[in-house]
Amino acid sequence: MESVIEVIRWDDPMIKIKLVVGEKVLNIFSVYAPQQGRLDEEKEEFREKLSDRISEVSRGDIVIVAGDMNAHIGRDNGDMRRLWVDME
Repeated sequence: MESVIEVIRWDDPMIKIKLVVGEKVLNIFSVYAPQQGRLDEEKEEFREKLSDRISEVSRGDIVIVAGDMNAHIGRDNGDMRRLWVDME
C-alpha cells in the first residue's frame, strides 16, 4: 500500500514528497533549476539548497530527483558535474 506521509514545498522551484511504498520510504524531489543566463550565485544557491535538502533524508531512504535541471551537454557542463560530486 502506498501512502504520502509528508509534502514540503520550500519555494516554487523545489518540493519534496515523502511516501511509503511497500516497505520502502521514497523521497521524491521535484525541482526547477535556474536557467542559463541567470547569475552564477543564484545557480550555486540552488545547488547548495538541493544538496542540503537531500542530506536531510534518512539513511536508507530512497531519493529521487526529477524535474528540469537546465543542464547542458557538451564542453561546458561543469555545473552539473559539480552538483553530483557535491552530493556524493
